[in-house]
Amino acid sequence: MIEGACRYVVKDRMERAGMRWTVPGAQSMLDLRTTYVNGQWDKFHNYRITREKQKLYPYWKNIKNLNWSLVT
Repeated sequence: MIEGACRYVVKDRMERAGMRWTVPGAQSMLDLRTTYVNGQWDKFHNYRITREKQKLYPYWKNIKNLNWSLVT
């Protein structure tokens, strides 16, 4: 059972024709693969999108409620 799971998660994805992996690249791919296989893909994407928004727009909460009208 364990060998089958390893083949499914690792070998089928990592050992395709012509693929070469660095250790960090392979680890990143395996992290994503296990997230998908475990059924946590949507939760991961929601987390990733939230983190990217925080990084790209750190002050969005401060300007959200400002009055942007040119006419006062």
